[in-house]
Parts: sequence; C-alpha cells; structure tokens
Amino acid sequence: MKKPKLMRLFGNFILIIGLLLIYSCAEQDEFERQKLIGTWENSFYSESLNLDHVKVYYFGNNGNYINYTGFKVPGGSNFLGYTMYLEGTYTLSGNTILLKEEKHLANLGHDTYTEKENLTEIEKIGEIPGSLAFKEKGSVLEITIPCSDLLSSICIPSTNYNRLNTISHF
Repeated sequence: MKKPKLMRLFGNFILIIGLLLIYSCAEQDEFERQKLIGTWENSFYSESLNLDHVKVYYFGNNGNYINYTGFKVPGGSNFLGYTMYLEGTYTLSGNTILLKEEKHLANLGHDTYTEKENLTEIEKIGEIPGSLAFKEKGSVLEITIPCSDLLSSICIPSTNYNRLNTISHF
C-alpha cells in the first residue's frame, strides 16, 4: 500500500520539476530579449583616415532596429557622418535573430561619409538571419551573420559590439 503513495509523490515531484524548468526557460528568453534592448557599437581606428570607423545596432523593445556605419572623431563621441543606414524589424527565437530590412540607405558619393539626408536609398536585402551571444556579463554582444556570396571576400561573420549608455546621432 505504501508503494502507490510513494509513486504518486514521486510523480508529483517530477511534474513540479518539469514546470519549474519550463517556467525558468520562458523567463530566461524574456530576460535575454530585455538584455538586447539598447545600443551596441563596434569601432576601430582607421589609420589611413585618422578616424574611428563605427558600426552601430540599436534594438528597440517594440521589435524595431536601426543599423548604421559611419565615422567619428578618434577616441571621442562626436559622430561625423554615415556610410550606410538601415531600418527594419527583428524577431527573436532563443539566440536566433531575423532582421527584416525596411529601409536601406548608402553613401554613393565621393565623400568618405555624409549626413543621413544625403544618403541614397538602394535595394533592400530583405531578411537577414543571424545568431546572438552575450559575453562579458552582458556588456558585449556577439552578432554572427552568415556571409553572402556577393560580399564573401570582405565578410567578417562574427562581430562583437559594446553596449552604449546613450546615443544621440539617429
């Protein structure tokens, strides 16, 4: 008679553990999404131009994103101008992200960089799949986007971005 009661307790214990695991995974997915919200920057010094080349992603909590590249004063925050500017939406599934372009602007002029108003709208790439990983306790975001055949010779599939506290040049 004691076996059925023990089996029932064990079954309830397994059920509770299963529910806790499901709940904790759901909370983690939401937490990861919340960690993504904000502005992320990758920059490096271009010796030939004596400027910092920057690539920035902004992820909004409404599913919108902005991605742009441009230049700023070395070691400073003074943004000088754009070489490319994208807007769109994103969806997340675990650490997989799908970027859907809605606007793609590029600098087609002879200047190294320009104001956003002087960029030219070009054909959108469409949907861009990628993966995300947080490093250094969430202060660094690694974005991995597969290389396309068109850009494979200049492609860097994984790039690390540092979290920024503020952004003032959208």
